[in-house]
Amino acid sequence: MDALLSFRPVLSEKMMPLARPLGADVEAATEILVEAVVQVSNFKEEGFPLAPLVFVGRELKELLEGTNGSSPIELGSGPCTMQTVRVALKSCAPLAEGRQWAIYLLIREGQLRFGIFCTDRSPLRFTSFEAIRLLPEDGPPLVGITQLGESVVEVRGSAGAHLYFDFSGSVDLASNPMRVIKSFVHSVTRDVKEDLRPRLKAFYYRLGVDVISGGHGALVAVLDHRQHPPDLLMDGIWLGEPIDLGERALRYEAHHSEADALALVAYGSLFRRMVGMDGITVFGSDGRLLGYNCFIHQQIIGSPTRQVVGGARRRAFEVLCRELGRSIAAVLYRSRDGAAECRLAVEPEWR
Repeated sequence: MDALLSFRPVLSEKMMPLARPLGADVEAATEILVEAVVQVSNFKEEGFPLAPLVFVGRELKELLEGTNGSSPIELGSGPCTMQTVRVALKSCAPLAEGRQWAIYLLIREGQLRFGIFCTDRSPLRFTSFEAIRLLPEDGPPLVGITQLGESVVEVRGSAGAHLYFDFSGSVDLASNPMRVIKSFVHSVTRDVKEDLRPRLKAFYYRLGVDVISGGHGALVAVLDHRQHPPDLLMDGIWLGEPIDLGERALRYEAHHSEADALALVAYGSLFRRMVGMDGITVFGSDGRLLGYNCFIHQQIIGSPTRQVVGGARRRAFEVLCRELGRSIAAVLYRSRDGAAECRLAVEPEWR
């Protein structure tokens, strides 16, 4: 018997509890959420992949307050159907690339209004997407949807509700984008002073999300700040004065000056560009950026001791992982086609 199987019933079952509080027809609201998840999982514009942030709510004011958003721009409306969701993504996703802007979908009286708004860009605060997690149970009903890596979608609701959908069929837990980001943030802030750690965790969380969701490959090594860099990493650009965001972060928190805020945003952009370049970007476990565009000589990489699926970046990742527990605290790998992994010298309890 020829049977056409669909995963939509499973998605609908999982999304319905998040749809109920939206205050509209439950089936229609569920359909909106499911279609948004499907669209975000593999959205492309003229063949180029995009990873927009999508927020679904009832009222624009409570959506902006719940996400620390601003400057909304309404771009259209239509009936609460899958077709309107597709039109909304087609109209808005190219404008929301880079996560500085996000898409909003508002369900109200059988209509779906859509547009974009400016997300919270403060590098030392939680992202607009993370802010939903902090909403209380009696807070406004909001749902956030985003792509984390290739074909993996995170859905988040208030009071910590969250779901992950893997459309790739992978069963490798090590490649779970959220685990990769958490591992990277943990390692690069492991030895930061306790009073600074929450601020730098927020900064590096934003960087981690951009690396995992970006369209380029990346290779990052986090060095134990108490150890000397390994000789195999010395071929590259090492900063004479490592970039230490700690002092800048404290000054911004104390004075909230425009100059310090702009400097932190600029450093965030600079770090993203460094990580996006060829070679290895090197951080310390105390949160400092030490170098970038570093390479391992081919004779050191040699022939892998076990079969490695991937190119030069993957082989370099395996070589760096041999140093885990000595001079290296963690290694993050992200291939150009979206595969990601982060290995740590010491596994934290939450792993």
